[in-house]
Amino acid sequence: MAHKTAEEGDNSACQKTQNTDPVSDYLEPEAVAGIIGALDIFGMVALFVAPRVLEGRFRKQSPAQSPSEDSL
Repeated sequence: MAHKTAEEGDNSACQKTQNTDPVSDYLEPEAVAGIIGALDIFGMVALFVAPRVLEGRFRKQSPAQSPSEDSL
């Protein structure tokens, strides 16, 4: 039995599926999920932890305040 060539019309085995998504050519879905997760954690730290750390540093550097001013 002879194989058909592309000129004869049966090229289904030779055709590659065309992927139009340029990201999937370079990254696997698990890698993309890891990148998004890392950015999410970084954002949460920047939003919630960093202001408290900076506030603590500011209080250490500023002169001692009276207790009545701290309660405001």
